[in-house]
Amino acid sequence: MAIINDEVDAVVVGLGWTGSIMAMELARAGLKVRALERGGDQNSEDYAYPKPADQYAYDTRYKIFARPEQAAVTVRHKDGDTALPTRQWGSFCPGNGVGGAGLHWTGVHARPSETDLKLKDYADEFYAPGQLSEEMEVRNYPFDWEEIEPHLDFFDKVVGASGQTGNLRGEILPGGDPFEGPRSNPFPLPPMTDTLNCAMFRDVASKQGYHPFSNPSANASQAWTNPYNQQIAPVTTAASARNTPA
Repeated sequence: MAIINDEVDAVVVGLGWTGSIMAMELARAGLKVRALERGGDQNSEDYAYPKPADQYAYDTRYKIFARPEQAAVTVRHKDGDTALPTRQWGSFCPGNGVGGAGLHWTGVHARPSETDLKLKDYADEFYAPGQLSEEMEVRNYPFDWEEIEPHLDFFDKVVGASGQTGNLRGEILPGGDPFEGPRSNPFPLPPMTDTLNCAMFRDVASKQGYHPFSNPSANASQAWTNPYNQQIAPVTTAASARNTPA
C-alpha cells in the first residue's frame, strides 16, 4: 500500500555528508524538507562524548557499514569475463544509515588545488598536442578558487578539520602545505600528534631541504562544536589519532 506524505519543497535522497548538509541548509533557508535514507537512524547517545566508541561493533562487526548486498558492485578483470559480485568490502567501506560515511571515515582531508579546478588549461599548457588520449575528456570545473573556497572553509568547520595552515590569504606559513590554495581562515583545530615515524620523516626531510607538513585530517584533534552546534569529540582510535607524513 502506498504511503502518501504531506507535500514538501525538497526531497533529499541519502543522509550522508552531502545530503545532511544540503538538508540543513535548505531548512535554514525556510524550505520544508524531507530526507530519505535506506539505513537506520542513529542514536546520539551512542556517540555522546566522553563515552568511548564500541570499536568491536564498528571495526569488526561493521555495524554502521553498508553490506555488499545493499549496493551490488561487480568486477571484471578483462573484456569477456563474466561479472562477479563483490562479497566483502576490503576497505573504503561505504556508510549506511543517517550520517553515512561521516561516522567512520578515516579522516584524510585534502582540498583540491587551484590546478585541479583548471585541469584542462593546465594540460593544454604543459602537454604537447596529442600526448593525452582523445578519449580522456579533461575539463575545467565551472567555478574558480575564489568561488569555491568559502564552501571548503565552511566544510572544514563542519567536520572540525585538524591541520597546519600552509597558505593563509597568500602568505606561506611554516609547517603547512606550501602548495595549497590560499585559505581564508586557518584550520579550525591543530594537527594530529606526530608518531615516531612521522617525527623521523619530518626531521630527515627538513635536513634534505624539503618542506614536510602534516596531512590534514577531518578527525578532531580536540573537542569541537561545529556551526550546526554539534559537539565532536576528539578522536581516540589509535590509528586515527596520529599524523601521516607528507
